[in-house]
Parts: sequence; C-alpha cells; structure tokens
Amino acid sequence: MLYPSTVVTSEKLPGPFKTEHIRELWQACSVAHQSMNTPQHIYYQLCDCAVDVMRVNYDNVTKIQYMSTEEAKKLATIVKLNCNEWRMGG
Repeated sequence: MLYPSTVVTSEKLPGPFKTEHIRELWQACSVAHQSMNTPQHIYYQLCDCAVDVMRVNYDNVTKIQYMSTEEAKKLATIVKLNCNEWRMGG
C-alpha cells in the first residue's frame, strides 16, 4: 500500500473554515473519487488540493454547501485547473 507524503505548510489560508467543515469537504471529495476507483495515493493529494482551492476561493463553507449547479460547475473547473497535477497521478 502506498501512502502519500505529508506536506507541512505554514501558509494560513483565508476564511473562517472550522476543522469540522474542512474534514466534511475532504470526505465528500474522497468518497466521490473512491466511487470512481481512483487510487488512494492520487485522491488523497487531489482532495487536499481541492479543499485548499475551496478555502482560497470562498469565504465560508455555507457558500460551498448551498451553491447552485452552475456555481458547482465553476468550482469544479477551478479545482481541475489548480489540481490537475494530482488528477494525473502526482
């Protein structure tokens, strides 16, 4: 079994995201990729990146949880553009 490397950063991301919300966002990403049989070493890094992108682009979790379909498509595009490295296998 491969484990992703741990990346430690001192970068403070904007937004008042509570740890619980960050975990929920990461878990939703994880479940989605597991259902597509994405290898663990890829979706771990991809979901880390996706959550970071959400935190940088939105000032609170409510905007993410209740966004319209059109807004969700825009977010998916932003995540793909920023996290393509992990989608392609690191």
